[in-house]
Amino acid sequence: MPDKTKIKTIFFRVSEYLKQRRWLAIVAFVVIGGIFLWGILFGFSVKSWKPFAWAMPEKEETSTAQQNVSPTDAPAAPSSTVEPTSNLVPRRIDGVLVSPEDANPYPVAIMIDNIPPAWPQSGLEGASVLYETLVEGGATRIMAVFAGGRSDKIGPVRSARPCYLEWVSEYDAMYGHVGGSPEALAAISGLGIKDFSQFRNGQYYWRSTDRYAPHNVYTSFELIDRARRDLKYDSQPATYQSWKFKDEQPLAQRPQKTETIEIHFSSGQTWTSRYVYNVEKNVYAKFQAATQPHLDAETGNQLMAKNVVVVVVPKISSYGEKGRVTMDIAGQGRAFVFRDGVEIVGTWQKKDRLSRTLFYDAQGNEIELNRGTTWVSVVPEDREILYTESSL
Repeated sequence: MPDKTKIKTIFFRVSEYLKQRRWLAIVAFVVIGGIFLWGILFGFSVKSWKPFAWAMPEKEETSTAQQNVSPTDAPAAPSSTVEPTSNLVPRRIDGVLVSPEDANPYPVAIMIDNIPPAWPQSGLEGASVLYETLVEGGATRIMAVFAGGRSDKIGPVRSARPCYLEWVSEYDAMYGHVGGSPEALAAISGLGIKDFSQFRNGQYYWRSTDRYAPHNVYTSFELIDRARRDLKYDSQPATYQSWKFKDEQPLAQRPQKTETIEIHFSSGQTWTSRYVYNVEKNVYAKFQAATQPHLDAETGNQLMAKNVVVVVVPKISSYGEKGRVTMDIAGQGRAFVFRDGVEIVGTWQKKDRLSRTLFYDAQGNEIELNRGTTWVSVVPEDREILYTESSL
């Protein structure tokens, strides 16, 4: 035990020293107190700056992506178009890279009027896949499939036809239309199509006053979301088969040429769809009536496609009431796929109504499409399809 007399002597000397050097004690107190206060205010609240880390070592943090990964389990190197730290995944409908929670929106297929009084249509720029084929009188109609893109105005919405139900069934989509032919309406009921008819669900549509009926029925995604909730059409996730997608070719690897695709659905120019390739943007600009840019009325933009697919089907098998056409669109046949400035001659195959229409090259491999919008033109074999290309 230390000598108490020595302790008292030391304490006395320190006290006397501090009395003589009182100003030093005050400075020391202020400095020590300031450091302590600074540590409380900043040392524990600013996570990115820890001045006392040397005194209080923390447990090393590991991100979720780094946990439980051995060298043999490490992911493959990302493609050149995706950041290494990205957690994006391909969207089921069109392969566009999105956040995982946005990868599989429930598809909605809307019938779109496509005769001159309906031009320009609204909302088509937001569709991921668009089908165009003949209805009656030589006219075509468009079915736009949405599963990610949105619009405040979609239309004009028109009536259903039987062949479009084959494509609706591929997605098990919610099907928006204004009535339909007797055959189509009977099939919608009998096949269990997720019906979103304006006749039965008028509260989710409106008629515009700036166009004449029947070219003035519209809907919007605000109303579609409400209908989907009310009709319980999105209670289960979409499970349709996705096409195969790839990253588009870099500019340096694209053929330096122009391409023009013309699809003559009927005689005359009114229903001639034309696509012109833009090598810099790697898109196909769409024209209607052969030479008129096909515009979206809401944005004013010309419609573009990353992929153009032409499906060739047998000749029209019959003309029903009011000249309504019947076509065989299940089975297999010739197909032409245009992407990256290249024409791929191949085949299409659709095993049955519920099966997805798939596209194959000459070697029997499924053709990979570019991520983005795809236009599908379904053309009877006796109609003219013209393809031209020329160097830049």
